[in-house]
Amino acid sequence: MLTISEMQETINSSEISDKHFLNLHITIESYIKRLLLIGLRNKGAQYEVAKKCVNKFYAQPSEMMKIVWRLLDISNKELEEDKTYTPINNCHLNFTSFYRNQRLHGVIPEIQDESFLELLIKIDKAYINLLEKTCQRLRKASCFDTPKEWRISKKGVITDEDEVMENLLKNKKKTKKMSRDEAETIVQNLEL
Repeated sequence: MLTISEMQETINSSEISDKHFLNLHITIESYIKRLLLIGLRNKGAQYEVAKKCVNKFYAQPSEMMKIVWRLLDISNKELEEDKTYTPINNCHLNFTSFYRNQRLHGVIPEIQDESFLELLIKIDKAYINLLEKTCQRLRKASCFDTPKEWRISKKGVITDEDEVMENLLKNKKKTKKMSRDEAETIVQNLEL
């Protein structure tokens, strides 16, 4: 998991390149894992146990986010109050995630089309900003805040890693890939 300053550096970069697109992928995963850590602490997991579980946990990004929102006690209804939530979420999970995974696993070569890279990066940055805005709107805290700022001051009572993995980190649903045209239309409509 990246440090907070490493995540912020990548998020704030204006670079348009294949390398930056892949760095954003790592940043988004770290961001989501940080939210998972906060969520596990919110549900009573001891800090060290939560950290170990987050480090060894893996799921598809869409599944991870469903778990994050559940752990943070944020409902779909609350998420959908922001009219940009669903389209940006769908673009990220069903469009850019596909290309990131294809690149990381060597299925497709380096992306050199600058306008395509700009679209992918714009969507990913909008996604991170959306997650931040959602946390601040619904929980009055940022992913970059301390547990105290999230008002998680109680000592963790769940000390068993298996209990955390089996009872708190569960969710299994599949997502489908979005086309480039669909993603471009959403980006244009949202004026990103």
